[in-house]
Amino acid sequence: MLKSVIGIVLLLAAGGGAYVVGLPMIDEVQAATEEARVIDELITVRESLNAIGLDVIRRYEAVSQADLSRIDTLVPSQIDNVKLILELQKLAEQYGLTVERIDVSGEGSRDIGGRSLNSVSFQANIEGSYADFVEFLKQLEKNQRIIDLRSISFQSTSDEDALYLYNITLDTYWLEE
Repeated sequence: MLKSVIGIVLLLAAGGGAYVVGLPMIDEVQAATEEARVIDELITVRESLNAIGLDVIRRYEAVSQADLSRIDTLVPSQIDNVKLILELQKLAEQYGLTVERIDVSGEGSRDIGGRSLNSVSFQANIEGSYADFVEFLKQLEKNQRIIDLRSISFQSTSDEDALYLYNITLDTYWLEE
């Protein structure tokens, strides 16, 4: 009987010891399991973001140099006033218009998506017939560079020739890098 009691006491002691030692280990194992699950989720998210990043890079690299050049023409990274003035004069001359004066004025800026969109205004006096001026405006509208016609006014220059002096104000834009 003593052997039975000693056996039961030893069995209870072994069970109690396992409980006292094992309980903190169970908490550690559960914490490690949760940490492993979180790490697996983070790895899945990282792989997903890598795939998206590779897709963006692939799409960017697929854009041709000609398209990038057209985008830079549409909204350039810097303003070239002289080039724009020469383009306006050349366009006016194609339609038999005379550019009397072009003034550059008023630069503006606003923040768009963390980048600075800048604008500059041009005032021009152009002389010519109404039909030629309308064709000039049509071509200006088709220009690859974004140009807004902000205002237009005109006056007759002579009674005999049906020529007008047009005063136009244009805005154009560029993005700072």
